[in-house]
Amino acid sequence: PAPIRDDLDVPVMVVQAEGDVIFSNLLTRQPDTAKFRAWEMAGTSHADSYTASVGFADTGNGSGAVQMFGYLRNPQDLTCAKPINAGPHHWILQAAFHNLDVWVRTGTAPPVGPLLQVASTSPVVLVRDAQGNALGGVRSPHVDAPVARIDGINSGGSFCGLFGSTTPLTNTELLALYPTHDDFVNAWAASLYQNIVGGFILPADGWELLAAAANSTVPN
Repeated sequence: PAPIRDDLDVPVMVVQAEGDVIFSNLLTRQPDTAKFRAWEMAGTSHADSYTASVGFADTGNGSGAVQMFGYLRNPQDLTCAKPINAGPHHWILQAAFHNLDVWVRTGTAPPVGPLLQVASTSPVVLVRDAQGNALGGVRSPHVDAPVARIDGINSGGSFCGLFGSTTPLTNTELLALYPTHDDFVNAWAASLYQNIVGGFILPADGWELLAAAANSTVPN
């Protein structure tokens, strides 16, 4: 890993999943400038269920969001040590592409993304909440109104280490967080709204993400 040059006169944006930060780019973190933005995405892995399957058939009609939400509850098994990540990677990435395009065309810079919180341990690990999801970073309902632990950690053959993992919360854990379905949908919607307003999720994607949560049976 190497830092982005500080003498460039064009916009540069770096978007990283959890594993990219911890296993590769932590020592090359650099501050945002008038020409540089870095987003570190909580709850993401370098590749995930969208990369592995869902994205190939996603026409943008909302079915992809429903499939991905389903994988939060019943995650995909690629014969890795754990089922693979079903997090918000591609929704945040789509917002990043949009923001970069606007930046290049109009000069309006993307929002500043908070950095993931890192513990002062050896080896270095991310600071996590009670459900096991990363703190800090660019957020999403997937980590702010969780139904699973989603991270960039996995092992096994082939590319398993890139696909992260998903560990669904138990019904008991879900009921403790969300006594009713409305409680869950409201928590999910509140996070979604904040991230749309903040520029980290596109409004068009927000509708399908909201529908996927509303049509779920969480906390059951």
